[in-house]
Amino acid sequence: MKKSSKFIVGLLLLSMLSPISAAANENVVVIGEDNQVESQPVRTNRSIVQEQPDEPFEAKTTAEREQLPQKEQEIINRMEQYLKENSNPNARNFGPVLNKLIASLAFDATVRRENTIFSIADLLGITGTSETSSWFENVAGKSERYITVFDEPTQTNLKLHSYYVDNQSDKTAVVHHGYRSNSMNIMEEAQFLYELGYNVIIPDARSHGKSEGTYIAFGAYERNDINAWINQELEVKPNQKIVLLGVSMGAATVMMSQETPHPNVEAVIEDCGYYSIEQQARDVMRLITSKLQYIPLVNKVDWYNCENELIDSLNNQFVKPILKVDLFSIAPLNSVSKSNVPKLFIHGSADWFIPPVAKDKLYTASLGYKDQLTVPNAGHAVNLKVGGNLYKDKVSSFLKTVNQMKSLRPQLAEDKNLLFNTEFKRNTAQTSFDGWKLSNNGSKFNSITASNPYEFVLKKSGGEILSALSTDRNGLKFYKKRTGSAAYAAQEVSLTKNQPYELSFDAYNPNPKEYSEQVIKYGFGNSLKQEKQIAKNKVNKKIAFTPQTTGPQNIILGSEMTYSSLFGRKDTVMYLSNVKLINTDRTAPEPVKITQVSVTPSETFLTGQGEPETLIQVVSTTNEVILEVTTDSNGYFNLAVPKQQTGTLLHMVNKDLKGNTSASIVLVSN
Repeated sequence: MKKSSKFIVGLLLLSMLSPISAAANENVVVIGEDNQVESQPVRTNRSIVQEQPDEPFEAKTTAEREQLPQKEQEIINRMEQYLKENSNPNARNFGPVLNKLIASLAFDATVRRENTIFSIADLLGITGTSETSSWFENVAGKSERYITVFDEPTQTNLKLHSYYVDNQSDKTAVVHHGYRSNSMNIMEEAQFLYELGYNVIIPDARSHGKSEGTYIAFGAYERNDINAWINQELEVKPNQKIVLLGVSMGAATVMMSQETPHPNVEAVIEDCGYYSIEQQARDVMRLITSKLQYIPLVNKVDWYNCENELIDSLNNQFVKPILKVDLFSIAPLNSVSKSNVPKLFIHGSADWFIPPVAKDKLYTASLGYKDQLTVPNAGHAVNLKVGGNLYKDKVSSFLKTVNQMKSLRPQLAEDKNLLFNTEFKRNTAQTSFDGWKLSNNGSKFNSITASNPYEFVLKKSGGEILSALSTDRNGLKFYKKRTGSAAYAAQEVSLTKNQPYELSFDAYNPNPKEYSEQVIKYGFGNSLKQEKQIAKNKVNKKIAFTPQTTGPQNIILGSEMTYSSLFGRKDTVMYLSNVKLINTDRTAPEPVKITQVSVTPSETFLTGQGEPETLIQVVSTTNEVILEVTTDSNGYFNLAVPKQQTGTLLHMVNKDLKGNTSASIVLVSN
């Protein structure tokens, strides 16, 4: 959204018809996406590793190891003992075993509550210890609360703990601590919000403080706990206005908790959060591999160059099977790009653990009303302490602005797959896949008469199958034999002029290193993109398309064998799966522009402009559509609103072809 205005239009119910200007009262509120990040007066390395990013991996001597701080030597000693006890340098599988052991070190040190070898938090000096808070000791209305949640990794229930301070208010703040910390470590932020008039919920995250738990999931499950604490508060105090504030991992957690906005959450304040746990994992992995330089058993290998393999091992052998989540899916960056809850991004300019670039990325990607603050010279998780009034003034100003935003927020429609039967189930006649047409040349598509229980035969020669289509657990299978043989599937979809579409799928070549060659062909109509698929894993493919006319369009997927080698296979197979066609319009319309208001005793006439050939809707405060008209080719419309009771509040929104809706104009009857 661009910068826009929020108009409050009084439906002045006069006794005579009179044209008047657009609005009797007009408040200008910035709700657009200003993606200019703040200049950074002090910048530090991107990585938590103190070496320069391009510093090579080098085997260190015993003398160099003895020069390290005692605590670091102890950790290296533990790592060395662990690697020696669990590997055999003479074994043929020594390399893969080492990869898994190093990944297990990273998992144990970062994810397990009770570290069996060493703690990354200890090494970095960020371990949270209980602190005293004179404010908390003396404040009235404090109590302890508990919720029970299900823990997916251990398949057990966990009892979670929080402190609660009742400020006798209709607004409540959830204040969330960071990694390896606890609720007592964030009392300064809790006190600040209490002094702004909020009740405060101060949870101990799973596997932290007084809460139960075995593993730290970096927000993957903790984000659901945030909403559970909110719902518990609403059971006691319905209609509470909720603000979330989190520091470090707590910031990432509160951001992810609002990927689907909770209806009572009015704002999120993130303080020094990360944008992707993948990046944090890479930083931790570099920290661990930097210590391998001091271990003779393994320091002949350039472990910096093995980072991708180590991250994959961490994800595939530990995070996925134990935590039951994908490392690459834990990304606050994705959450803020989908959520229009107002957000304030805060970061210290001297934060070496999660550098300020994280704030820049998050702020740029965020939807909806947003603001930002860089605290000069502040390290990690000390922004309030270092920033003082600068921090407090920014937070207070942000919350005041949010409180004044009375219009409905812009809403983005869900991405829906426009293709039918992407599971490729057969039709009742057994002549094709439901909704799909098949072909052996990509130009002429027909139902298939030559089929068997396993596949649709597209082309034969002398009783030999040259191309066929079938399905198995890997997806849609394209079989080809001999150079030039091909298989295609197409589906006709009605597309709208000037709307942005994206066709995507996962491609998998089970034999990418074969001498015989094949390509993927895909696209819209006669314009097909052709690509080789030589990766050994599934690769996601995408192609964008904006039609110039409205009407039916063929979506085509295919594969062709382009070269048959004497030294390779005589046939080739390509798999396509997770096929999607979506409308990628993820920009809500601008708010409606009211150009004229005319009032009679029975109704109010509104004239204005929105996006061309879209809907203008008048909705109640419960989102019930009261009136609806379609704009013309230039976006103009006329609308008559019946007389309302004094004080009735209505909202006018612009809804585009996909279903995205603009921020509302507020209509108030006098």
